[in-house]
Amino acid sequence: EADPLYYKCPYGQVASTLWVRETYKYIGFDLRDLGKNPARVKVQYKADDYEQWINCTNPEAKIIIPGKWRSGRFIYKWASRITLEVTEIRAQKLQEISEDDAKAEGTQLSSIYMPKGICQQAAWNERQVYQRLWDSINGKKYPWLSNPWVWVISFKVIKPSIPREVKV
Repeated sequence: EADPLYYKCPYGQVASTLWVRETYKYIGFDLRDLGKNPARVKVQYKADDYEQWINCTNPEAKIIIPGKWRSGRFIYKWASRITLEVTEIRAQKLQEISEDDAKAEGTQLSSIYMPKGICQQAAWNERQVYQRLWDSINGKKYPWLSNPWVWVISFKVIKPSIPREVKV
């Protein structure tokens, strides 16, 4: 088994910055800016339907087509709303995750309602919920029971990446 101390984290280093990727779409352009760099582009974010004009520093802005929701995997850094600063990086075995860390991953305890109003708890703690989430995403290659090494990255929000404007 490899010693994680000999590996460099592929997701950055302490103090490096990351931009949050989220589902978005382009909904307009400032026609006065076409052909200029930067051009102003109106972007809408699916998480909260927030819309804002931002300066597009993408030289291919003229080929951006408004109207289609796009995966956050393809968002440009200039269109991201939130910047994070990495505060800690460590390697640990997957099953060492704490209740608090599982909760920070976005897990939620829930109940399943069965016929006739019977309620059955779906999981007893956040780690169990996270185990199910992990296996649903990574279970074919790295199931929970294989207990692989994982990178644990802590961060803080340092600022919105782009200034927010009042929604019109």
